Amino acid sequence: MGETNNFRLIAAMPRSGSTLLLRQFNSCPDTLLMGESSRALIDLLNFARNSTTSRPLTKPYHRGDWDELEARGRFLAWYNTFDEEEIRDQIVRLMQTWLNPLGNKYWGCKQITFGIDHDLMATLDALVGILPGAKVTILTRDIEAVEKSCESNWHMIPSYIYEQHKALLKSRDEKRSYLSHLEYTDLTNQDTMEKYFRDQGLQTDSDKLAATIAKKVRSAKK
Repeated sequence: MGETNNFRLIAAMPRSGSTLLLRQFNSCPDTLLMGESSRALIDLLNFARNSTTSRPLTKPYHRGDWDELEARGRFLAWYNTFDEEEIRDQIVRLMQTWLNPLGNKYWGCKQITFGIDHDLMATLDALVGILPGAKVTILTRDIEAVEKSCESNWHMIPSYIYEQHKALLKSRDEKRSYLSHLEYTDLTNQDTMEKYFRDQGLQTDSDKLAATIAKKVRSAKK
């Protein structure tokens, strides 16, 4: 299974090139990033945040029967038999099974929906808390281009994209060692992307990367 520090997440706007970046990742040796899973990843991270920050779960609890617990003065209505470390270990195993089924060295996924009024940075911090050493790439695109692409391809503009666009742009001001930023226009510049993948710790297959970029350029001209 891939190590936690080899997890890579693409956090992006819809219609911002996340699938192209996904393909570029997957052109690298021993690398497989999975596609979107609706909000399953976000819900999982929310579970991790909520469970480990609730008061009854922030410290180890004695594992005993009800009578013994009551005698020890435990508030049984809030009692739980698992702790933060157990939650983390279980989530890591679940994510490895779900998002790295082939056991690649580098693994991860992309995410384009985060929910309305969602705290993006808190979610990303939670991810890196569970997967130490993981890296996140924020991918953005001009909002007018996103609107045009949504109308052309989906015949609608999802209402959530505006707040999400603000959150992704705001992340540029955050000082997090795990964060990288790319613009849509960066994705078709081979030199830029070669450097990006080196910074991500990945070895590239330059021919496959070039072919992936060329395919996108050809399709954009149609």
